[in-house]
Amino acid sequence: MSDLDSPQAPIESTTELGDDPAALAKRWITEVQLYERKRERFNERGKKIVRRYKDERDSQHSTQRRMNVFWANTETLKPTVYAQTPKPEVKRRYRDQDPVGRVASQILERACEYALDCDDRFDETMRQVRDDYLLVGLGVAWQRYVPHYRQQPVFQIDSEFEGQGYADEAGGFHAEAIEGDDGFYVETLDYEEVVDDYVHWTDFGHNAGARVWGEVYAVWRKAYMTREELHERFDATAGVEAVNRIPLDRKPDDLQRDQPVEQFKKATIYEIWDKASGQAIWIHREYPQGPLDVRPDPLGLKGFFPCPRPLFATLANDNLIPAPDYALYQDQIDEIDELTVRIDKLTRALRLRGIYASSQKEAMQRLMDEADEGDLIPVDAEAFMGTPGGLESAIVWMPVREVAEALIRAYEGREQAKAALYEVSGISDILRGSTEASETATAQALKAQWGSVRVREKQQEIQRFARDMIRIKAEIISEHFSPETILQMASAEMLPPQDQQLVPQALQLLKQDRLRGFRVEIETDSTIAADEEADKASRVEFLGAVTQFVQGWAEPLAAAPQLAPMAAEMLKFAVRGFKAGETLESVIEQTMDAISQQAMQPPEPPPPDPAQEAKTQADMAKAQATVAKSQADTQKAGIELMKAEVEAATLPQRLAAEQENAALRASQMTEGGI
Repeated sequence: MSDLDSPQAPIESTTELGDDPAALAKRWITEVQLYERKRERFNERGKKIVRRYKDERDSQHSTQRRMNVFWANTETLKPTVYAQTPKPEVKRRYRDQDPVGRVASQILERACEYALDCDDRFDETMRQVRDDYLLVGLGVAWQRYVPHYRQQPVFQIDSEFEGQGYADEAGGFHAEAIEGDDGFYVETLDYEEVVDDYVHWTDFGHNAGARVWGEVYAVWRKAYMTREELHERFDATAGVEAVNRIPLDRKPDDLQRDQPVEQFKKATIYEIWDKASGQAIWIHREYPQGPLDVRPDPLGLKGFFPCPRPLFATLANDNLIPAPDYALYQDQIDEIDELTVRIDKLTRALRLRGIYASSQKEAMQRLMDEADEGDLIPVDAEAFMGTPGGLESAIVWMPVREVAEALIRAYEGREQAKAALYEVSGISDILRGSTEASETATAQALKAQWGSVRVREKQQEIQRFARDMIRIKAEIISEHFSPETILQMASAEMLPPQDQQLVPQALQLLKQDRLRGFRVEIETDSTIAADEEADKASRVEFLGAVTQFVQGWAEPLAAAPQLAPMAAEMLKFAVRGFKAGETLESVIEQTMDAISQQAMQPPEPPPPDPAQEAKTQADMAKAQATVAKSQADTQKAGIELMKAEVEAATLPQRLAAEQENAALRASQMTEGGI
């Protein structure tokens, strides 16, 4: 009897279970049992669907013929909904003029591209998830941050500046070290990665009462570990004794009962992420003494869960157990199988058989064994003399007309059943999308558009799943990777010089703001098929738009330079809308900013006219000569005026002197007797 079957007092809150390790383990063991009991029917049906897809038959139906249209439909849908690794696209949320945000987006986008290009596990995981989604209706993936360390030898030192410690060969100082067999060493970060794990659809679970994904507060997955892996992982957290008590309860399903399986057994560990408590918890269903490990929010993700919302097939709003597509058209598949079996039996019955009189056995035997097309077999005429009607009456053939007619009707019925299946499954729309070389481009485009109508929702759902996986990967890179690792992944040294100056600020933005300042998306249809022509067309469109804009604004800017700031902002606004223009955005911004600044400067005077300049110089020389002559005349007049003033000032003195001289001469003349 399980814990669910035993009578228990009603519990209204998990706090009533207690806060000790045993209570925590019991709570999650109960949650797991509830969900797995609810999922039993889904798991059984899913396993049957997989067996039908692989055409695995039991002994009772091993000889029956089938037309495996389920396999054919699935193989047609696979490349239609996912065909290649998506291309990450990191954008600023508002696409405004934010150089630091633009560089941060470029660095993170290049880091994500490197992570996808250098690790095939992402594409492999996506294909496995896609297959589960198309077969059983549930696809799940998980992501982990895995740092890798290397051992660096060190030796003891006693420095008067740094004190006692350890030094490495490069001269670095370490306060602590680990003692090994060959001396002391320290663990240094070698490289980091985000590992994409495929989760089998039977190994995933969540809280049983959730009707829609918004009500999910806990998710978990099963991890299968050997005894050595258990000790390596949980000895430090649960203890060696507890690890030894964990039973190895899982064995490979494909091993026969008479084969030794003990050496292949593993323990089923449940890795539970509880958003309500912000903890990751590891338990085993057969070890209720306590969790094997409990860690607070190991990754610090925005959505907490290390997995995107799973790929669900048909859902209603009553629970999160999907209905596989196969379950919705299995009646048509069963009808096709029945008709295929009938066609096989009718084909076997459609054989030329007959009977003949025993007296003509030798002649009939030679006719059937020796005669080829156009051959005549000589026999004694007496052999047929006693047979009324001769040879025609000697043989009675088994009627086959009715069998042939039934066979034709069976083939027609199977084609009609296939058509009904294609309509229900949506494959008919893909078939309508097929084209011929003789058709026009417009007809081909219409067919391609029509062919994706029914499967477009599946395509969009897988694109959403891939986008969410890349978003989690980008968050982990931003939050946990070292700046040196991020710059190496992004090849930051290849950025333009003006952008390299912003790298420190961009890294600070990634570490502080993570994904709040921008969003992560994948290019449309990039998971479906490569389209180099579309990329070329987008580049040509971008160049054409920029060229047309520049040509259109040339004359208005020449006539009114004050319009340059508005034209610059309009061009930068348009460039940010083109994916192809991201690499040129910084150059365009700098160029337009320089044009705007130049337009705000006062206009320079036009160059002088040589003739006008010569005339101006002549006029200036003439004016200078006139001014010089005027100055000379003025100076001369001043001198004359000064002379007159002097003469006027000395005139009384001269007159007095002359009068005195005249009086003196008169007196002399009187005295002389003249």
